[in-house]
Amino acid sequence: MGAARLDGPAEPPPPPGVDLCARNKPMNLFLHIRLRRQLLALAGALLCVPALSALGQGGGTTEPLSRKAMPIPVGADWPYYGGDGTAQRFSPLSQITPANVRQLERAFVYHTGDLPPGGSAGKYAAETTPLKIGDSLVMCTAMNRLISIDAATGAERWRFDPEVPREAIPYGATCRGVAAYTDPERAEGKPCKVRVIEATLDARLIALDLSTGEPCTEFGNGGQVDLWEGIGDKVPGFYAVTAAPTVVGGVVVTGAQVKDGQAEDAPSGVIRGFDAVTGALVWAWDLAAPEEMRSGPPEGKTYTRGTPNMWTTATADEARGIVYLP
Repeated sequence: MGAARLDGPAEPPPPPGVDLCARNKPMNLFLHIRLRRQLLALAGALLCVPALSALGQGGGTTEPLSRKAMPIPVGADWPYYGGDGTAQRFSPLSQITPANVRQLERAFVYHTGDLPPGGSAGKYAAETTPLKIGDSLVMCTAMNRLISIDAATGAERWRFDPEVPREAIPYGATCRGVAAYTDPERAEGKPCKVRVIEATLDARLIALDLSTGEPCTEFGNGGQVDLWEGIGDKVPGFYAVTAAPTVVGGVVVTGAQVKDGQAEDAPSGVIRGFDAVTGALVWAWDLAAPEEMRSGPPEGKTYTRGTPNMWTTATADEARGIVYLP
């Protein structure tokens, strides 16, 4: 296994007998994509991942997105799947302590109502981590229904059903979380000043207004982006998103779950970044075709089939404009 920096020469292979797993203990395998400084690189220190082979060198570049960022700080809010962009899952709040935790009482119970039909119980999983933004808790259900409730009382404020077909379920129906983005250029009180962004089992990106649950119509086509674009033949369940997207520098970053071991010509594992306001494609990281990073595949072609995929949630460094792709 080798590593390559995409704006420079590849790392030389290790000498015979060198244990890559031992040599590369410090970090997991990450792709670093500099959203503002137009650089792509692999992390300098890698953990051995046997499923990956040597990574080639390429010359892809992107134009920086000029959109400003306005991240919501973690604390009273929980604006990312992992708390903040780095996914540390650390809260600075100190009101609850080991001394008083046993005094907590249940405030409310909320039922989403998204229950599996007969015979499908084993395929539905409630794995969502809600976002807390202001006085709202926002969550997704197994079949991608988006719900906002009052964080203090549990009263439902709105729900949105994207009507995902059951045949789109891959290994199981799961939505682990959603993302949020605050548009610094939009006036307070305007629709979609703060938007919730979800990726679905049938491979769509959906943007809704946090306050009302109405689609952000300027995002893609009426509030949705089709992630099947450039993937190829649609086979339900073979290409799905179960993880929360990550928003950094005004870019929505998402990969997808690919049904492994089912066909030789599996869908691409391409990872893409979309403008958080317009839904326009900003870049696409196709491991086998980095030179097409800005434009995507030529007309009539697809992203490279069978490449490694990122089914989980990326982490991000907002200050440096870097996203980490496990």
